[in-house]
Amino acid sequence: MKILIVGGTRFIGKNLVSLLIKTNVEFVLTSRRINPDVPHSQQIICDREEFNKNSGNKQKFDLIVDFNGYKANQFYDFSLRASESKYFFVSTAWIDRPINAIRTNDSHPLIKTFFNSLEANYVKAKKEAEDKVIECYGHNAVILRLPIVLGFDDHHKRLDYTLYRIINSNKYILPSNGNNILETILVNDVSTIMLKLILNSDKDIPNYLNFKPPQKTTYLNYVSKISSFLQKDTEFVDIEVDAFTKNLDKVAACDPFWRESESDVTGENAFKITNSQPTNISDILPNLLKSNSINAAQHEAFSQERTYFARNRQD
Repeated sequence: MKILIVGGTRFIGKNLVSLLIKTNVEFVLTSRRINPDVPHSQQIICDREEFNKNSGNKQKFDLIVDFNGYKANQFYDFSLRASESKYFFVSTAWIDRPINAIRTNDSHPLIKTFFNSLEANYVKAKKEAEDKVIECYGHNAVILRLPIVLGFDDHHKRLDYTLYRIINSNKYILPSNGNNILETILVNDVSTIMLKLILNSDKDIPNYLNFKPPQKTTYLNYVSKISSFLQKDTEFVDIEVDAFTKNLDKVAACDPFWRESESDVTGENAFKITNSQPTNISDILPNLLKSNSINAAQHEAFSQERTYFARNRQD
């Protein structure tokens, strides 16, 4: 079996490649960046459009794993090794979320699930790309709808930012008491499941796979668990959503969790069909703590949160 990995130099793709290296699977990686862990003979450094027009037509692949296709005209539509070749397209679970809608359950209202214009366009483009892959590859297309993925080497530093807030302050602000449902997963779980799917790609795989975790958790429970692991006595401060977005706009922009909510699901569950269990968040925190750092925007957001607490301090 010969595989084309589109991406594979950052975060999820890089994590999967690190697992593939340990197998006997033959693969080629194409990206604008170099993966230092992969022999140069197995890498084609170019834009995906260039690969699609030129380099790609010179090789045959049994499977394409596409991490960075964002538009319908970007996917790879060239002759593979056999008619039964598969195409794994990494997409987003946001497609299963209502846009600009209020989601509720039986006990309490959840936060607004809204996207800004960039995010809305991203979701729309991903859905169109999914449809194109299904149209061209039929039952050999596998759409992987991922929720927010966290873990080591995340260039967005989402979990790093959460850790930083807990470590460097005794207060942590939570819109709507943090009662919203999180469906986040860890990068090592995603790559492990994807490896299982690759190694069994000769078997029937559903067109759509969701990565909804087996157990539900709220934002409050999630950060409480992290705080407990760090042995921090964190005070979680409630705030209304409108006040949060108005007075703490930088925090709202950097916090990846406050807008999350339970999604509908499409297709079968990837954890279930691969007989996988999610990793406990506490199992990866020691590695993250070794290199805990945040970016400039997150530093500004943290400063804004500290200033807010200082101005609203109760004597």
